[in-house]
Amino acid sequence: MNIAERIRTVLIDKLEATAVKVQDDSHRHAGHAGRKDPLSSGGHYTVWVASGLFVGRLTLQRHRLVYDALANEIGQTIHALSLHTLLPDQWEQEMGIPVEPE
Repeated sequence: MNIAERIRTVLIDKLEATAVKVQDDSHRHAGHAGRKDPLSSGGHYTVWVASGLFVGRLTLQRHRLVYDALANEIGQTIHALSLHTLLPDQWEQEMGIPVEPE
């Protein structure tokens, strides 16, 4: 399982995510100090995630849930994250694709 698949699996399991998209942006940061040793420093990822657990939570609270869920990966296989945390009903509207089946 590659890192993007691992991120997706963790978010589905820990956040009961209804939809997850992970984009590996590591190639855009090849000269970045944190990318000099890609095997030990981790990659750069953009993550879109929809979860019912986000209902009634501020963006910062949603991001904390994601960071807590990925705590084992951050600093190891993940160097940087750009997050887009959505409610399930926002997913199709913002992403333009239907929520993925379970």
